[in-house]
Amino acid sequence: MPIVGFQVAYNVKNEVEIFRGRDSQIIDSSILQILSTRKGERVMLNEFGCSIKDMLFDPLDDTLKSMIVREAWEALARWEDRITVQNIEVVESDQNIHQIIVRVSYVLKGGIQVVQEMEVPFLVGSPT
Repeated sequence: MPIVGFQVAYNVKNEVEIFRGRDSQIIDSSILQILSTRKGERVMLNEFGCSIKDMLFDPLDDTLKSMIVREAWEALARWEDRITVQNIEVVESDQNIHQIIVRVSYVLKGGIQVVQEMEVPFLVGSPT
C-alpha cells in the first residue's frame, strides 16, 4: 500500500503551503524533520529528534562521524517505523567546506525492496 500524506511547508513569504506527497517524498520529509530537530525542541514531544546539531562544534574526525551515524541511526529507528535503514554515512561536502552531509539509505517496510537515498546537510560550527 503506498504511503500518502500531507506536507506543510512555508514559502519565502512565510505563508503556509499544504501539498500532497507520496512514498519517498513523505519519508524524506520525515527523515529531514527527525535529523534536523534538536531533542527538546518540540514542546509536547521533548524526546523527538536527535543531537546531531549539538555535535557540530567539535573537530570532524572519524570518532565524531561515528557518533553522528549512531545518533542518526538511533533517532530514525525510534521515530520512523515505516523504513528499514540500510546505511548511514557522514561525508564532507564538496561544495562547501563548512558543511557535512548525512547520507541515509533505506527501504520502505512492506513495499518493494528498492533502496532509497536521502541527504541531509548540516553546517559545521554553526549554532543553527
